[in-house]
Amino acid sequence: MPTFFYEARDRDGRPHQGTIVASDPRQAYEQLRQQGLWVTRLKEQTDGRPKFTLVKVEPEPMAMFFRHLNGAMRAGMGLSEALTIFAQTERRSPLRAAAQRAADLMAQGIAPSKALAESGYPFPPFVLAMVEVGEKSGNLDDVFQLLARHFERENAFRQELRRATMYPRFLFAFAIVLILIVAFVMPVVMEKLLRAKGETEPFLAAHYGAATRKMLPIATLIALGFLGRAVWRFLTRQPIFAPLVETIRLSLPWVGNLPRLLAAARFARALAMMVGAGMELSHSVELAADAAGSPQLQTAARQHAPRLQKGEPLSAVLMDLPLLHPMVVRIVATGEKTGTIDEGLTKAAEFLESEALTAIRAQADAAYFVCFFLAAIAIFLAVARFWMHWYGGMVEAVDKFMGVDQ
Repeated sequence: MPTFFYEARDRDGRPHQGTIVASDPRQAYEQLRQQGLWVTRLKEQTDGRPKFTLVKVEPEPMAMFFRHLNGAMRAGMGLSEALTIFAQTERRSPLRAAAQRAADLMAQGIAPSKALAESGYPFPPFVLAMVEVGEKSGNLDDVFQLLARHFERENAFRQELRRATMYPRFLFAFAIVLILIVAFVMPVVMEKLLRAKGETEPFLAAHYGAATRKMLPIATLIALGFLGRAVWRFLTRQPIFAPLVETIRLSLPWVGNLPRLLAAARFARALAMMVGAGMELSHSVELAADAAGSPQLQTAARQHAPRLQKGEPLSAVLMDLPLLHPMVVRIVATGEKTGTIDEGLTKAAEFLESEALTAIRAQADAAYFVCFFLAAIAIFLAVARFWMHWYGGMVEAVDKFMGVDQ
């Protein structure tokens, strides 16, 4: 069924916004009226999410948020009170305002999953579905623990990625700064120093500046590279452009294997969490594909997941999904017979993450040598041009002093 984005007001005039699933706009209006909301805007969404977004969901604050809720509920605290305490104590968390908003909505009798959906923070769909499962089963604290572990593993994996690529990124940034200094800063400094000494014909700065400004195309390419990277990352987060970006990324030789491993690992980890929580399999596969962040996987999951409702085994459905490692399908097939699908998927996710880290380290080492080689060539050319013009200027000055005709 389609998903509608709505803006509405309650009886006290307070604004509300969120999404609702309904067969048509009339049913959506009726459901919202039953909740005591007067709709001011209703718009259908093809995938249940806005077409453009600038907010990036980071795993570290999400892990802290759900770890706090799990600990508070295990200590006997109510969820609304736990959300209020989080909003009062975590002043730097991006979830602070959302926690307070969700606490206010729950105080009005709104269910936790709906309160989080209307909190203003873009919680992933699988998070809201997990919370809804916890509501119905009465195991919200266990669900919060599963979500906390999920985002803690995701954050640990990202930290490992940063450590693996930190040194090459540092060398690359240092090389760029050095090239820019040689090309633009040093000519200006030398010009001022020569003028301060009373030089009326600062041939050194003139020749050196002319030589180094020939590096302008390199500096332009560097600037365009940074701009392109920013645009690429922006387009990656936009649902409307994500399929095209993923197609380009997967088609790149050698590099294209990394997003495959990452998508498969995230899919396996999210599916293991939802299967362990007892969520319906068809819905779990669709939400796990959303958590993987792969548009191709999401489209295929929505197409093949309904087969599970007809009684087909999970392994047969996963076999027809793209980007999944064959090991994931084998583990699921084994788990269907032993009843340990969630444990097997967790181990598969750990293996795929290890493979992804190995691939990233190899690519980082290759990028380090390429950047070092290019920087060395650029610096060598700049120094060579400097000394060539210095020598030419010295010869010209000596010839003028000696009165040698040119």
